[in-house]
Amino acid sequence: MADHIDIDFIFRADRENSPAERSLPWEETRDGDAVVVEPKPHWADDLRAFRLDAREYCYYADWSRSGARARFYGHIDTCGDDLLLKARAPIVREIAEGHWSSIIPVEFRFRQHPPSLRYRVGLISVSGLKHQSG
Repeated sequence: MADHIDIDFIFRADRENSPAERSLPWEETRDGDAVVVEPKPHWADDLRAFRLDAREYCYYADWSRSGARARFYGHIDTCGDDLLLKARAPIVREIAEGHWSSIIPVEFRFRQHPPSLRYRVGLISVSGLKHQSG
C-alpha cells in the first residue's frame, strides 16, 4: 500500500466497488456523451447521472440501457462537474490535515459502527477514525 495517499488514489479505490456500493461520484462516457454518476443514497430508488457540463440528469438505469439517448431532466443547480468538486473538497482537506496518513484495507472496516465512523471508500483512515471518535 502506498505511503502517500493522494485524492486520485482514493477515487480509484472507490471505483473498485460495484456501482451500487460506491461512495464517490465517477465519470462515465457512452456514445460520446460524458456524465458524472452520483452515488446512491440509501433512500433513493436509483443512482443519477449528471451531464458533465450541463445542469441535467437522468436515472442511471436509463443511462446504462440507453447511453446518450437516455431521457435527461433539468436540474436547478447541479451538473456533473459540481458533483466532482463537492466530493473532492473534503477529501483534499482531510489529506491536508493528515487524516489519510495511515490507512488499512477495507477488510478491516468496522461494520458494526455507525456510518459516520465508516470511511467513504475501500480504505479506512486510522487517524481519521481516531479523530472522528475522539
